[in-house]
Amino acid sequence: MKIRNKFAKVCTIVLLSLSFAPGVLAAQNIYGGVWSYGGHHDPNNWGAFSNYYHRSRSHWSNVVRASDSRASYSEKGPNATSYAFINTSVGEVAYFNCGVK
Repeated sequence: MKIRNKFAKVCTIVLLSLSFAPGVLAAQNIYGGVWSYGGHHDPNNWGAFSNYYHRSRSHWSNVVRASDSRASYSEKGPNATSYAFINTSVGEVAYFNCGVK
């Protein structure tokens, strides 16, 4: 239930942020690392990103475009940042995730 609530909260943030805000960033400490995700609002390159840094463990991040399930996935080793980015339309829903290996 806790994961479902977190997922719903992330989806709500994404919907609101991609619709109204000029630039969006959420950052959380999760699994012992730092996860940042949100909307990238550049008229020439509109999209959504999910980046994750962990100092001591291999990890990954991804972002999925809801309209067609196209995804970007990035995996990195310790002391590096995984960068995932996907283009979206204005107001489009995207789903974010990250984890450790």
